[in-house]
Amino acid sequence: MDIQSARQQIDQIDSQLVELYERRMKVAGEIGREKLQLNLPIDDIDRENKLIAAREAQLKDETLKPGLERVLHELIRVSKSYQRSIVYDGKPGYAKEFTDSLVRCDRLPAGIIGYSGIPGSYAHEAVEKLFPGLQSEGFNGFEEVFKAIGSKVDYGVLPIENSSTGGISEVYDLLRKYGAYIVGEQIVHVEHCLVAVKGSKLSDIKKVISHSEGLMQSREFLAAHPHWEREATVNTAVSARQVAQAGDKSVAAIASCKAAELYGLDILERGINFNSNNYTRFIVVSDKPECERGADKISLYMSLPHVSGSLASMLNIFSDAGLNMVKIESRPIYKKTWEYYFYIDIQADIFDANTVRALNTAAEHAEYMEILGAYKAAQK
Repeated sequence: MDIQSARQQIDQIDSQLVELYERRMKVAGEIGREKLQLNLPIDDIDRENKLIAAREAQLKDETLKPGLERVLHELIRVSKSYQRSIVYDGKPGYAKEFTDSLVRCDRLPAGIIGYSGIPGSYAHEAVEKLFPGLQSEGFNGFEEVFKAIGSKVDYGVLPIENSSTGGISEVYDLLRKYGAYIVGEQIVHVEHCLVAVKGSKLSDIKKVISHSEGLMQSREFLAAHPHWEREATVNTAVSARQVAQAGDKSVAAIASCKAAELYGLDILERGINFNSNNYTRFIVVSDKPECERGADKISLYMSLPHVSGSLASMLNIFSDAGLNMVKIESRPIYKKTWEYYFYIDIQADIFDANTVRALNTAAEHAEYMEILGAYKAAQK
């Protein structure tokens, strides 16, 4: 048989497959409606395994078994997704309850903004970009910002991840602890400098202080000076101010050029972070579920049943809905050894019916799920 004749046969077989697929999906839809009436779950793992085994038993060529298994798994997954679209279409659920609670606005209302650090910090830079001209107040640490939201300040601005060192675990955990909502975000380019009191030279330095992230992001530069002592502080700008106040030429800070300017310090080295493409994503946190018009990003966290395939099944729910997950971060569940909850970012409009349906389905399958917010994605 020549290749052209073979391709014609493939076309005919594929045409038959389309007809069979459409017939199968219609029947799957009827099953979905029946499950809705009887309040039965969509998943029936025992039946799925038996179905796959029965079809594999029909094979005459055993070498085709792995491929048939993959095809059947995918066909079952698509069928269940179609059933869910029937079962949950227009049905109220957790996501609908959340969207009903959202306060929609053209832009976030004015207020007092809290952040961790002092002027000259990268967080303060994020505040100035997000809320130009508004009053802001610095706090001594991330948790102090969370404590102040809703009382001393209206919004908090906190770092959530860095492009060089990844997620900032403390902030993920504090979001859960305080039940706060994400209502916005800002991306700030981070260029670390080694700064010291005026007249200092590199040969004078014996100790370097900075926030742990600043030290980590400058680790290659610091490795070239192994005799320097290192000390973590609460904030990069606080480090710069401490150096200025101490007036000790042997102590330097890792901070921004802006901090050096504000606190009258010399810049001994610029751009000491190992990755020049270094950005930090800051989130805006509120005690109210607010949403700016045009919001195109959703954050949520969830815990899943501690069984094989639970994460893959959850990811398939979002994939089947055509939703793009841009981040997934795991954090330990402190009371359950070796179990985790997942922080997930999705590019989607939370008011879109398809998105609501997918989130409702995810909530049904999760052990626990909470939507943290819907907001506009920041541009780098």
